[in-house]
Amino acid sequence: MLGLVALATACSDADVAQTPASTSSPRATSPTATVVDVDAADYQGSGQAGYYHWSYGTSPLRECAIYPGENGAPTLSCAATFAPGTPDMANDVFTGPPNSVTLSGERVENYLQPEWGPTAPTPLPVGHRITVSGLSCTTLAEASTECHSSAAGFRIAAGAVVERHDG
Repeated sequence: MLGLVALATACSDADVAQTPASTSSPRATSPTATVVDVDAADYQGSGQAGYYHWSYGTSPLRECAIYPGENGAPTLSCAATFAPGTPDMANDVFTGPPNSVTLSGERVENYLQPEWGPTAPTPLPVGHRITVSGLSCTTLAEASTECHSSAAGFRIAAGAVVERHDG
């Protein structure tokens, strides 16, 4: 198991830009770039049904995962940094600043991820997209990704959450 905790904890949205759902179309790496869909099975952990793990940056390591969340619904989580002054949050016995952003259905939330798991994730190359159970992420550049469902999403640039919208 990747050690992912399924319960996301919300905190203030004031630290990241909010955009209406009508602007949620995925961005390609350039106006003429073609996004390549990958086989999600290439990112699934051995013996870990429903768990997919990849990186969108290497220095420092930036990773994402899709896993069974609350009530078995798929949840997507990506490591990220947040604006200075973002409130600390609690996740079980851990307290500190959020270090990831999660997407589940129509909700985007800041999250404190205690650990990502023992295995190194497979890199998702720039211009490639993974889609599992209606959740998609595209690597836009080193340490930059955009992830969405049909109703919500977020964008991370240079490792920091820069945009998000809820359904």
